[in-house]
Amino acid sequence: MKVQTASLLVLSILLGCASVDGSFRVLYGSFEIDITKRILSLTKITQTGVFVKKASLPKGKHKLPMVVEDTSSRKGNRVIEFVVQ
Repeated sequence: MKVQTASLLVLSILLGCASVDGSFRVLYGSFEIDITKRILSLTKITQTGVFVKKASLPKGKHKLPMVVEDTSSRKGNRVIEFVVQ
């Protein structure tokens, strides 16, 4: 399996949130495998989003559901789908 290096930018999921207190989760694929620790080892969460400069991903279609809950118990989620060629 060939792995490509890609940049991944996730915006807007955190905009307007109070504080996320570790509730941010990134899941992978149809089985929604939790890859949060892997993502956070490469980047930090900011008010403008999450930017992963060099993500190693195999070629093909990818689906990343993301969820977050702030200290006011407001929940947000986004699904990012993309193709690595």
